[in-house]
Amino acid sequence: MKAVLSYVLSRDEDVSSATDHYYDDIIINLDKVCADRVKKLLVEYGLETNPWRRLTEQVCSG
Repeated sequence: MKAVLSYVLSRDEDVSSATDHYYDDIIINLDKVCADRVKKLLVEYGLETNPWRRLTEQVCSG
C-alpha cells in the first residue's frame, strides 16, 4: 500500500510537496493544498479515504 500511495500522491506536484504519509496515514499541509484536492486525487486512482481528522494545522486520513 505504501508504494501505491507514494505513486498516487506523486502524480500531482502540489499535492506531493504538501503531503507526507506513513503507510496509509496521510498528513496534509493545509497552507499548501486543500484536503479536498488530495481526496479527489486519491479517488481518481480508485482509492478510498476515511473521514479526515484535524491535527493542529494539518489534516490526517488513516
